[in-house]
Amino acid sequence: MLYCYRMEILKNILNLPISSQLLLYKNTIVKKTLVGVDLYFLKQCLKYSLVPKFVYCKIQPTNLTLESKFKKEIVRHEINKKYAEQGRLSHQQMLLHFELADSLHQFEFDILDKMCRSHAFTSKEEKRFVINKKLSHLKETQLKTDVKTTPQNFSPKFINISSVVLEKPEIDVLNMGLKYNPGITAIEKDMEMLKVDVAVPLSDLWSVAIVPLHTG
Repeated sequence: MLYCYRMEILKNILNLPISSQLLLYKNTIVKKTLVGVDLYFLKQCLKYSLVPKFVYCKIQPTNLTLESKFKKEIVRHEINKKYAEQGRLSHQQMLLHFELADSLHQFEFDILDKMCRSHAFTSKEEKRFVINKKLSHLKETQLKTDVKTTPQNFSPKFINISSVVLEKPEIDVLNMGLKYNPGITAIEKDMEMLKVDVAVPLSDLWSVAIVPLHTG
C-alpha cells in the first residue's frame, strides 16, 4: 500500500514541468516546517494540560475527569496526524529534491534550495510568534494561579544589644555576615605572634630591672 502510494506521488511529480516542480518543492518545505511548529504547539498543550480551542468534548452527566482524559486523547490523536503529515511531506520533498537535482545544474539548484529554505524559515518564525501568543493566553486562562505564597521573613543577621550607637553604614556592613569579615593581614598576624613570643622575656627582664640593689 505504501509502495503504491509512493509510486503514485513519483508519477505525479515526473509529469509536472520544472516550474511546477520548483513551486511544489518550495510549498512542501514550507508546509513541513509549519507542521513542525504545529507539533510544538500540541506538545506544549499536552505537557501543561492545556486545551486548544479546536478541542471540544462534552459528557453527560458532567464528568470533568473523564472530559479531561478525552481532551488529552484528542490532542494526542492530532499529534499522530501531524507526524503522519510530516512524514508524507518529507517523502515528497525527498522525491522532488532528487528530481530537481537531476534536472537542474548543481549551482542553480543550490541557489533555489537556499531560497526555499529561507522562505520556510521566515514563515516558521512568523507562525511561531503567533503560537507563543496562543500558548501564553491558554496558560493565563487555564492554569491555576490561585495558590498564594506568603513571603518569608528572616531575622536580621546583626542585632545590637549593647548601649553603643552605630551608624547605618556600620550596621549594613555587620549585616553582611562573617563571610564579609576582612580578617587580619599577614603583617598584623605576625605582630600578634611577636607580642606573644616576647611577652614572657620582656616581663622577666622588667622584673629584674626593678629589683632594688642592696649595698653592703
